[in-house]
Amino acid sequence: MPRKSNARRKDGLIPVQVYLGRVDGKRKYRTVYGKTQKEADKKAEELKMRLGTGVDLLSENTPFEVYREQWLARKKDAVSAGTYPSYESHANALKALDKVPVCKIQEHHIQAIIDDLAAKNPRTGKPTSKKTLNNIKKAAVGILGIAHRKRLVYFNEAEGVEVARSAPKSNRRALSKEEMKRVEDTPHRAQTAAMIMMYAGLRRGEMSALRWSDINLKAATIGVTNSVEFVGNKSYIKEGTKTAAGARVVHIPQRLIVYLCQQPRSLGLIISKGDGGAMTNEAWRKLWSSYMHALNMKYGKFIKKPQRGDGKPPMMIQPFGCHDLRHTFATILYHSGVDVLTARDQLGHADVQTTIGIYTHLDKQFKERKMQQLDTYLNEFAS
Repeated sequence: MPRKSNARRKDGLIPVQVYLGRVDGKRKYRTVYGKTQKEADKKAEELKMRLGTGVDLLSENTPFEVYREQWLARKKDAVSAGTYPSYESHANALKALDKVPVCKIQEHHIQAIIDDLAAKNPRTGKPTSKKTLNNIKKAAVGILGIAHRKRLVYFNEAEGVEVARSAPKSNRRALSKEEMKRVEDTPHRAQTAAMIMMYAGLRRGEMSALRWSDINLKAATIGVTNSVEFVGNKSYIKEGTKTAAGARVVHIPQRLIVYLCQQPRSLGLIISKGDGGAMTNEAWRKLWSSYMHALNMKYGKFIKKPQRGDGKPPMMIQPFGCHDLRHTFATILYHSGVDVLTARDQLGHADVQTTIGIYTHLDKQFKERKMQQLDTYLNEFAS
């Protein structure tokens, strides 16, 4: 029996209809086209094969934007109000795909966005950090993951996207021994917070919620049980920390105990606004700006030659932030020989891989420095 031939359209294409199913009691079809009957039949068979794999062909043309918003809605319910903006930022980096049907998004579409951001971030004009690029990729995987679970796509095309090894890492750094000594020797309203973050590794939100009653000088511990959530320029003290692992007892060194014993204690927060309330983002910004200025006035070096009658302009010290102090504590743990699991508990990392990543990076730096010392020794020996 000869195969059925479909009528050719005026544009020369031959249509073939494929039955997809029912929606609201109505039969739904999709039409494919070919220049020949054989080509049209082949496309129809491919469509039927996709239908057989469970792909929802009725909804696969839904735009990417729908699932991006669904993913954000789930994150909004799952994370704190202070953390949510970062997820929103990462998802919004993929907005260029919003109007593209989810079934037509391929790996190279997402890869192009990642590569463009790696070359230049439109907001800063600089290359985007590796951490941010990885978070954008995770957002894409999560968004297309929804479409995949709903059987709208056969593969999650975001999973194969790669972040270049050459992408710059974040600017977090550990303070040098000289900088640590400066923190110890420079009185300022921010000094106590800086000392605790540097020698106990508290996050800024954890530091903002810390009270003197949380510190046990006799046992040499700090109990971290609460944190401050920053939303815009408002702050809220909440029970619990960033993650469940963040609630912890941190063992602190004698150096910090000696310092804390010399500080006046109160029943309130260790670091607070003038009215005693929790620090806001703006309060932290002003405090830290004042702190960096104080350090620069004390330790900034001066250029000998005056410039245009302006006197001797200062050679600014290298500034540091709250997370640099936390990273300093992680570095101290590493150089002290503290094992990675203990370090994870002290830092409050939810995933030991985060701690391992820090230790691996420090190990690489340490070995490179040792080999440089070998070269210096051999050069001196040769001369």
